[in-house]
Amino acid sequence: AAVALVAALGAMGLIAARWYGGSSRESPRDAGRSPREETRADLGAILPERMPSSRDRLSIGVAELPAIRGAEVAPAVFWGLLHTEPEGQAVPFLASARPSLANGGVRPRDGGGLEVTWRLRGGLRWSDGRPLVADDFVFGLQVDGHHHAVDVRAPSPRTLVVAWDDAVTAAVESLRPLPRHVLAGAFSEGGDQAALEHLRRHPTPSAGPYRVVAFERDARLVLEANPHFAGPPPSIARVEVLRLAPEALVSRFEASEIDVIAPDVLTVEAARELLARRPDAVHIRPSNRQHFLQPDLSIPALARVEVRRALLMAIDRESLVSTLYGAEGRVSHAPVAGSVPPGVERYEHAPAAAAAVLRAAGVTSIDLTLSHGESVGERAMARLVAEDLAAAGMRITLRALGPQERRRLFRTGRHGGLLLH
Repeated sequence: AAVALVAALGAMGLIAARWYGGSSRESPRDAGRSPREETRADLGAILPERMPSSRDRLSIGVAELPAIRGAEVAPAVFWGLLHTEPEGQAVPFLASARPSLANGGVRPRDGGGLEVTWRLRGGLRWSDGRPLVADDFVFGLQVDGHHHAVDVRAPSPRTLVVAWDDAVTAAVESLRPLPRHVLAGAFSEGGDQAALEHLRRHPTPSAGPYRVVAFERDARLVLEANPHFAGPPPSIARVEVLRLAPEALVSRFEASEIDVIAPDVLTVEAARELLARRPDAVHIRPSNRQHFLQPDLSIPALARVEVRRALLMAIDRESLVSTLYGAEGRVSHAPVAGSVPPGVERYEHAPAAAAAVLRAAGVTSIDLTLSHGESVGERAMARLVAEDLAAAGMRITLRALGPQERRRLFRTGRHGGLLLH
């Protein structure tokens, strides 16, 4: 039966972790296996079992499709050293183990920081059949690096060494490779942005359970099972993503022309209307997706913590989530999903107190740009935030951004005010 997944169901769980994998369990190590056979056996034992599917095709409706990276199905394409399961467990995928002090993969550097050594599994291949080696991770960091990674090298095809300038959590988190044999030309001609643009717009060899076989910007994206995937093969062989207007998504779903409506595409009202007609097929439930405001700290007023606290108190977040998400919405008090950790300070809606703090700080009015996404839900959220901030004396200009520009401004932190992300 077709299923519409609407409101705020986590896309990662839908795409990356539910469609791959057979129902069999492979046997433990066998000295007679090749490195690639050993890798597949290991991953068959590590990755959780998946339910087999009787269908060979799945179609998904989305509201935005500007690029391959960032698409709802991207987590099924771009895998790295580790893979995170829906339950939050990170398991070694392209890496044979997660480095630690205990296994010798992590050691302190002279002068501070860490040196982390990753060992790749044997027989890894890109979806085009070319060998996937440690140098592809070196290239990945050259193109799309981390500001705390100060050096990276590949002493051998299966060994990656990354030096970090501090003992940061990112040092033992997953890194993703990029295919040097495909992107080196774009990188040499136009640098990292040219390589990333190629990756966004063109089918490129990948390491996940699916590979991209076709992409039409703002129209269509097609995935097929990666024939060289290191783990068990996907349960569904072909996935098609179609960009449609919200009304068309609903009508085509009800006509059985698409199988899934992606999360956060419909408004809660539209989802509830569809639920009334198709109670067997619609699921509305909270997810771990959070929305937050990033302040531009180059603006003197926003660089002051008391001003940021006052702006947070000026926003009626309980009313906002109730209006947009109903009973399913939750106010975030920490940058983690679920229960609020002990010791976290809560900032409740207190407009009078917020105004008093702003007056004491000598800030009675600021011109701020509130940048936000283009979806119906994000526009509505930005409008409600702007209304509350205007009531606190702020002069707010709303600005809608496409996904790429919003990600770029988020990385730089320079957007002239607040960025809803």
